[in-house]
This record gives sequence, C-alpha cells and structure tokens, in this order.
Amino acid sequence: MTDPIPMLELPDWYEGGYTDAEDLVCQYFRWLLGDKVFVCTWLPEGHYVLSPGQPVGGTQPTLRVWRQPGKSDEDTRIDFALVQIAAITPTRKESWELIEFIRRMLEEPVCKGVEVVLSDGTSSSIKSSAEWLGPQLIPERLVDEKFIPVTFKIGLRESESLPNYRKVLNTLPR
Repeated sequence: MTDPIPMLELPDWYEGGYTDAEDLVCQYFRWLLGDKVFVCTWLPEGHYVLSPGQPVGGTQPTLRVWRQPGKSDEDTRIDFALVQIAAITPTRKESWELIEFIRRMLEEPVCKGVEVVLSDGTSSSIKSSAEWLGPQLIPERLVDEKFIPVTFKIGLRESESLPNYRKVLNTLPR
C-alpha cells in the first residue's frame, strides 16, 4: 500500500498573492458563455480530435486558456499576465467567430473592473487588458485550422488587504 501524496501546507501567516489569471479568465468566459462552450486550462485526453483539412471535425466548442510568461510590477502590485486563449470548434468559421467574441469581451473598456467570481468563491477583476498577439494559425502541438489562439496581456492587482510580508518576516523567530 502506498502512502497518500502529501498536500501543500503554507505557513498560517501567508494570506495569498496575485489572482490566478487562468482561473479569472476561465470563470469570466464560463459566466458569459454558460455551458455552450467548454472552458478549460488543459484539454482532457480524447476531448479534441485533430481534423486538419476536413470541413467539419475537431470538438465541441472549446476555449483552452493558458497563462504564458508575464511579470509583476512591485510598485503598482499588478501582475501582468500573458494569457493565451485558443478557440476550437467543429468548423474554421465557428472558431473565428468564437475568437472574435473573445477579442471583444477582453477589450479593456468592456472587461475592466467587472467583478468575476473565482472557483474558490472569492472575486477579482481585470485592471487592464490589451491584445498582445492577434489570432493566428501557427504550427503548435495541435496543428488544425480550427484551433485559433489569441494572446492578451491582462493586469491583475493583488488584494489590498494582504499584509506587508516584509514586516511579517521581521517578526518570525530565527
């Protein structure tokens, strides 16, 4: 019999950091699209069937959300995350329609400040949003003209209620 895998336990004084950009984007689009589009961070095994060159194929309408590299700004306490959102549908035309919906809903005047309920029940909002890399058909791991990614640079501010961790560290016993 194997031992159970130990779960992560952080110190009691740690109250968190930046919002999970993938979770925020996933929950935002789940809220907007309901169950009409499957939203995930990783495609489940067998969910997506490659069908390059075929007029119809692929999968149910799906958004795959993936955080790429980004950078936090210590002065503003904003995490600037590059988030790739890939639209995958049964047809190329529908994939382009879905990616255009994504582009419009992530325009800063549309999404900035909209409260989004995260998977843990807390809420957060996008502080800034800009298209970083427009829709393209690129040779990724999944090569199919029905798989269309777009990348946005999204700013997420950490909670203002977090403690000053430097002050916390100064109180810890050595």
